[in-house]
Amino acid sequence: MAAGAWVETCLAEEQARVLALQQHLAALVVRDASAALARLGHGFLAEYEKTKGQARLLDYDDLILATRDVCSGSCACPGAM
Repeated sequence: MAAGAWVETCLAEEQARVLALQQHLAALVVRDASAALARLGHGFLAEYEKTKGQARLLDYDDLILATRDVCSGSCACPGAM
């Protein structure tokens, strides 16, 4: 194998190795950011539900669930939910 071909092969292999490493590191960054976002969202929702309950408020989801509960079983509007 000529020296030039050997160098080209080595560089191509190194390029593939570095690319794989970069992709792995990027995946780790996405994983860590996703975990941090999930923790933030969980804390936010817990505080939101607590504050909403203390103030005796309902949000749109609560209204949908209440409507579903009212319409379950012997509903006057069959097929509505």
